[in-house]
Amino acid sequence: MTRLTANAESNGRFHSDWLSMMYPRLKLARNLLAHDGVLVMSIDDNESASLRKVSEEVFGPRSFVAQLAVAGQPARATPRSVHREDSRVTSHIRAGPLQRGHHGSGSKMVAWRTSTCRVDERGPYRLLGLRNRNQAFNPSTRPNLYYPLFISPASGEVSVASSADFSIQVLPDAPDGTQTCWTWSREKVAAENELLVAERSGDDWRVFRKDHLHGADGEVAKTLAKSIWLDPEFSNDYGRRSVKTLFGSAVNGLPKPVSLTS
Repeated sequence: MTRLTANAESNGRFHSDWLSMMYPRLKLARNLLAHDGVLVMSIDDNESASLRKVSEEVFGPRSFVAQLAVAGQPARATPRSVHREDSRVTSHIRAGPLQRGHHGSGSKMVAWRTSTCRVDERGPYRLLGLRNRNQAFNPSTRPNLYYPLFISPASGEVSVASSADFSIQVLPDAPDGTQTCWTWSREKVAAENELLVAERSGDDWRVFRKDHLHGADGEVAKTLAKSIWLDPEFSNDYGRRSVKTLFGSAVNGLPKPVSLTS
């Protein structure tokens, strides 16, 4: 019979036992990973260094793509709302491997784009929200980026002008009513309108821009990854809300939000 015991930090083999638990799981993940797949892992400071070592042993040292720091707790968090050992506000996201040489160069990496991949005449693309979710950008700080867009409910096309066809008005407001702004100016919306599309989300409409896998030159596009993520949708607060919606109460003290690795 297998005896289950807690891996206490006072245990002299604490890190070794953790690695012994992770190693076969990473090997299985490697065997299941697609040729061009990406493995994204979220972890705090305790085993971050150990995770990199065991990951490079399983996937190879060239498999590492990036490590990003994520603000897990909002700045207003107090010791009453977090455990003492979790009072540090950052965790880490590790991305890898893009196998068989599919790496970004230097500080750039190819954005993982296959989870919600679509295809048009230009090729594969993903949809990115046009609304800037950082609430520091709002009508007061970016007045030129706060304006209405108009949607055709029949086609999902987007316009800066209202008409009989473009009859649905959308403002860059958060679901709770907080005013933010668009990431594009009116001029850019008009100039690159073919890249915009609107989709219904419940009773509301959301505006997206197409982010194509290939650039205008036909080469695979690359993007500069931000090394620090401060957006509130990546915080434990968002994870706690999701858990509370599912179970009726916050059954987990520090849950990670789905958006963190999705």
